[in-house]
Amino acid sequence: MPNRLESSYQNLTKVIRALDMVLGVAVILGWIFGKVDLLQILPGYNPMRFNTALCLVISSLGLWLAANAAQAATWRVKVPGALGLFIFMLAVVTLAESAFGWN
Repeated sequence: MPNRLESSYQNLTKVIRALDMVLGVAVILGWIFGKVDLLQILPGYNPMRFNTALCLVISSLGLWLAANAAQAATWRVKVPGALGLFIFMLAVVTLAESAFGWN
């Protein structure tokens, strides 16, 4: 049985995962439907990139799988690492795209 600190930590991670997922999905929908209000915090601010929103959604999924890995199948232990690797590779490609002016 988890103690009070572990229970608080688990609740905090649930909230962070949910906020992470909601923000990422909202921005992705903003890109799909062309809603600038969903891409920017305030008018005049830079919009969040699609890649960033996709990484937020994938990281949320990875956190959910990792949090439930102790009580699940082996694939739930390995998939979060693979998702993290995908996020890293997408970040490197995005950085290279910005650095070299690729489109």
